[in-house]
Amino acid sequence: MHCRFVGQLCWFDGVVVVRCVIDSGHVVAEKGRDNMSGFVEFSGVGKTYRESHGQTVIVENFDLHIAKGECVSLLGHSGCGKSTILTMAAGLTAITDGGILVDGHGVDGPGPDRRVVFSLPGLLPWMTVFDNVMLSVRQTHPNATSEEREAIVDGFLHPLGLSDVRDHKATELARGIQQRVGIARAVALNPKMLLLDEPFALLDAEDRMTLQDLLLDLHWRHHLTTLMITRDIDEALLISDRVVLMTKGPKATVGKIVDVQFDRPRVRAKIATHPQYAELRRQISAFLEEQERIDAA
Repeated sequence: MHCRFVGQLCWFDGVVVVRCVIDSGHVVAEKGRDNMSGFVEFSGVGKTYRESHGQTVIVENFDLHIAKGECVSLLGHSGCGKSTILTMAAGLTAITDGGILVDGHGVDGPGPDRRVVFSLPGLLPWMTVFDNVMLSVRQTHPNATSEEREAIVDGFLHPLGLSDVRDHKATELARGIQQRVGIARAVALNPKMLLLDEPFALLDAEDRMTLQDLLLDLHWRHHLTTLMITRDIDEALLISDRVVLMTKGPKATVGKIVDVQFDRPRVRAKIATHPQYAELRRQISAFLEEQERIDAA
């Protein structure tokens, strides 16, 4: 028999179970299941910071299943734990309660199956655009020839409009172009899950719209399983298949989930004039306003 714990999830003789209890030295599995209902699963996830003066619960009882190839946005007021959820999924923040599964494997630290893009792309400034993306391609294609790897890199640069700047150093690029390179490098790793933490927050309106459209194209072509943090309702409706609305913190959790059933591939102009767009926007705005009233009461 073999049991491995990840948060409150564990593997018991090859079967994922919700909880294991140690009883007189024996492992007792409870609520066993061997079929995942989601490609990515958050089960009772919580984060608590314990300090000398007490403890602060940031997120509690966070449950969410994400299908393979689905794009889900987390949206909520500042301080509701959106980025905490994302960094726990990335393995950058320890999980206090519950557990996260990605393709049946528990998250207990960073891994190549998940890739994060933050507001700042984190490029290596002394390297060219080509070399920054090549770092990822070398990891995913270790046995390819140099010519094959070069073709793969160019295959990621071209759709993002980066072919003309492939030999420029990162420091020579405008911020919007740098973020394109960061996205190309992330996608080139072929991750099972792409994690986006307000990736367009520092861009001007024109660059933001351009990157949103490029992300829509990448998602359509690569069927990326994506979790995105945003504060922008219109961005969430444009890009997402579902929008998860979080209650205000502390002790934040899932408050409402809005299905966004616009057909893909998506075109910005068609989405904005879709008959359901205004109603979906109204639902999200109403939820956020309700959270403000609860907080003020």
